[in-house]
Amino acid sequence: MKSLMFVVAFLSAVLASEFLHPLSDEFIEQINAQQSTWKAGRNFEIEDYELVKILASGSKGIRNREVLAFNVDAVSDDIPESFDAREAWPNCADVIGLIRDQSQCSASWAFAAAETMSDRICIHSNATKKILVSSQDVLTCSFIFGCEGGNIDYPWSQWNQFGYVSGGLYNNTSQGCKSYFLPSCDGQPSNCSGSVRTPSCVQQCDDNSLNYNSQYTYGQRIQGFSSESRIQQEILTNGPVEGSFNVFQDFVSYQSGIYQYVNGSHVGEHAVKILGWGVENSVKYWLVANSWNEKWGENGYFRILRGTNECNIESDAVVALPDFNRFFKLHIFSTIFFVKMKSLAVACLFVTVSAVFAGKLLHPLSDEFIDQINAKQSTWTAGKNFEIEDYELVKVLASGSKGIRNREALKFNVHDDSDDVPESFDSREAWPECADVIGLIRDQSRCGACWAFAAAEAMSDRICIHSNATRKTLVSSQDILTCTLSYGCDGGSIDAPWSLWYEKGYVTGGLYNNTSQGCQSYFLPNCEDHPNKCTNYVNTPSCVEQCDDTSVVYSAQKTYGLEAYSVSRAKQIQLEILKNGPVETAFDVYQDFVSYKSGIYQYTAGDLEGGHAVKIIGWGVENGVKYWLIANSWNERWGENGYFRMLRGTDECGIESFVAAGLPDFTKF
Repeated sequence: MKSLMFVVAFLSAVLASEFLHPLSDEFIEQINAQQSTWKAGRNFEIEDYELVKILASGSKGIRNREVLAFNVDAVSDDIPESFDAREAWPNCADVIGLIRDQSQCSASWAFAAAETMSDRICIHSNATKKILVSSQDVLTCSFIFGCEGGNIDYPWSQWNQFGYVSGGLYNNTSQGCKSYFLPSCDGQPSNCSGSVRTPSCVQQCDDNSLNYNSQYTYGQRIQGFSSESRIQQEILTNGPVEGSFNVFQDFVSYQSGIYQYVNGSHVGEHAVKILGWGVENSVKYWLVANSWNEKWGENGYFRILRGTNECNIESDAVVALPDFNRFFKLHIFSTIFFVKMKSLAVACLFVTVSAVFAGKLLHPLSDEFIDQINAKQSTWTAGKNFEIEDYELVKVLASGSKGIRNREALKFNVHDDSDDVPESFDSREAWPECADVIGLIRDQSRCGACWAFAAAEAMSDRICIHSNATRKTLVSSQDILTCTLSYGCDGGSIDAPWSLWYEKGYVTGGLYNNTSQGCQSYFLPNCEDHPNKCTNYVNTPSCVEQCDDTSVVYSAQKTYGLEAYSVSRAKQIQLEILKNGPVETAFDVYQDFVSYKSGIYQYTAGDLEGGHAVKIIGWGVENGVKYWLIANSWNERWGENGYFRMLRGTDECGIESFVAAGLPDFTKF
């Protein structure tokens, strides 16, 4: 009885957080009560929340993985327990230790790049060149990116191709050619109210007496790093790196200590500079420079949990080395290029430039973009699933997952890693009497409801599996969509349905207008193979506690979960599916994915579109390439009869980072 009371109290607290403003004193107190490695405090007032969203959403992740040489060299055993680039290169400490302020512009992608470039120029010149790379030049002259965010790899490719001029803080002409256009917030968010437009790319120094073309710096050998040890090795050898991580609502109230996610929704992705690491009270951390001024956090810095890929901090780090042979040389080509680009009078560009930026100039649903995908890899085939005029629908389909909201509400289920896992597995074959349930492909239509669909599908599968096929009950995606807190067609977190399956349950129900499949059927018809049937945005229907057939008692149609939990890492996910059935997960969707036709998907080209939730039902190997077998919710005519396969074992697009699941509680059905 006591344990039940504890669970109820705990879940009540978790659900209560849904209604706390993320900048409120109560939310901050809740953060501090739930962990002990870091301290939260007031950095922003409630009325500053729009600024918070700007600050925390400046990174769009990696755009062109194919141009990055991801370092896979062996890692030295001589990595020290702690390291700080400011101490390792003391003659560059003033450059490395400079905290900038992006102000009310989502410019973290540009700031982290400019800061890291500046550090590496100093380090690799033995402190003979203390040059600040201009965050203003990176921000305004990196093509279409600006104050609405940008990809973290793009500045490094640009540094290599075209270079960036010198420049530092707001209104400081002594620090180089182009200073930043916005004043510091100076620890007062009210100084940074309102959004701003990105200034034009102006090829002129603030001081007209300086020759703009003579102020260029250049990079070479752009590389990507993924994993704790490789990032450490790179910092140890060459200096700080630019990284990116997922920002949740609790992070903005960080004041000191070693941050790890505690509570709150996903706000955005943020780029930062990682300059070292250490250990405190046996907790490993990264030392990271933020760009929210020196009055935030630990004098402008923060520390974050290391070695667990906390908030994806270890997934992608990007850097290059300075190319001193090209510094401060006349830059006529770049001037011509940008003048043409900005005036749109691009009658003819050099072939080499067209090749570099071909992906940028192609519509992601065009035949040319699809051809480019197929030319760059051989594990999967792209083809036309949508017409160019369907792009708004694509954005809806690809952005229904908001990741994880309440990690603390889900226990982590850990299986014995020594257990054997077969080379291939398909839940439809493992539980043949449930194959009709597991194999049902649903269609979310023009609603960002993947988070609800993947949950409903996996719950239905597990009811059948754990009842030995005596209960072939479809859980209603409609009930999950409309009655799960404030979520709906604008997306939702994948953990919320599993927590609420235990707390309040969900009724039965299946496909559109099919009352024979349960209490509540889905409210939208199948898109079939005609996306134009799925035009126009739809509002989420209200939560109605009534079955489509009013003669059926709503409360009698409830299903419940026994417990909600999470699994991560490839083998743990395999063991979970092997023992309990399909699971729900989410991954990052890039523009190439929507044109998937067949094969084993891995990222090839295009921008990040959003997060998408799906159901993993198995795995296998084809031509030596390991894959996951996954059910999508875009109808049977998409992909491999509604399914797709994705690279396994490398956390491709974050597919292995966080899986949500639960078991049915038949005693409450």
